[in-house]
Amino acid sequence: MRKGKMNIMLWILAMTIVVAGCAKSTATNHADAEVKVEESKRDANAMTTKKVVSMSGKEVELPGKITRVVNTWPSSATMMIFLGAGDKLVGVHKYVKTLPFNKLIYPKLEQIPTAEENPEELLKLDPEVIITASDENIKNYTQVGLKGVNLMFNNYKTMKQSVSALGDILGDDYKSKTDKLVAYIDGNLNKVQDTFKNLREEDKPVVYYAVDNMYSTTGAGTIMEEWVKYGGGKYATSDLGKGMRVTVTPEDILKKNPDIIVVSGGEGSKKVVQSFKTTPEWSEIKAVKNNKIFVIPSGCFAWDRFGAESALQILWAAATFHPDLFVMDMKEETRKFYKEYSNFDMTDQQLEQLLKGEVVK
Repeated sequence: MRKGKMNIMLWILAMTIVVAGCAKSTATNHADAEVKVEESKRDANAMTTKKVVSMSGKEVELPGKITRVVNTWPSSATMMIFLGAGDKLVGVHKYVKTLPFNKLIYPKLEQIPTAEENPEELLKLDPEVIITASDENIKNYTQVGLKGVNLMFNNYKTMKQSVSALGDILGDDYKSKTDKLVAYIDGNLNKVQDTFKNLREEDKPVVYYAVDNMYSTTGAGTIMEEWVKYGGGKYATSDLGKGMRVTVTPEDILKKNPDIIVVSGGEGSKKVVQSFKTTPEWSEIKAVKNNKIFVIPSGCFAWDRFGAESALQILWAAATFHPDLFVMDMKEETRKFYKEYSNFDMTDQQLEQLLKGEVVK
């Protein structure tokens, strides 16, 4: 009898081991199958390709469907976040993480690895493409087998080309979003041009743009010069230098005697405004005497430069320089802009902070 019971117990134990082994084998096979499916998808994706034209005119062949992007150009990375493509980012420049507004739109930003320009380190992130602002960087990428696309722009014409190329890279619904953004830029340019087409030269205010400090600005051939002119103003430093780095003296500005001073927004902008108001050399300048100093909004990126919000900067400039001629509800326009492209609902308090040039967190 005991022997019979013992045999039954041994049989039950053996069957338990067999069933457990089968279950483990099934789970392992299922996991292996999932891995193979994922690998199959990536292999299939690698077989289909598309060609994207960079801002330097170079044609780059990329996988047909892009899912892993390293973006080392901060403004372009914030544009991806703005467009809702944050999940495609596997590496960003460290500066992007210092801009609080991006974390409101994309809370997972902190989880994205920081990407520097070291090709060997970038290789570890396994990107399908690296977006950058320099052809020189791309030369370094190709040495380790990586592909890069230069999306740098410096005016509204090339901004539209760059936005369109970003849509080509991201594909899917993002292409329709970038097409819509390009159309929005065109629409805003047409609005201000139509408003100011008969504006006399003597009615255009002289505008001085400051970034970082009172004496740091930009010169001719920049997007800053463009939005000042589109906004119905005269760019004070057009003849004082070219490009993104121009340093002026108090004497330079006294000669120009700007009607309006605009300061690039973000951290430190209040200090710059205070410097204008308290520095004796600036006290006789019209903009200071008449309290015509304005801080430019800064959201995902500073509106005055290379982010998606440069599309709004055109309207902000026109409404700020000529509030009687260009009537625009910037609060409502800004609310719609972020909702449409980022699906982000801004509160009234956030909108007020943003349009005052304050940092929205």
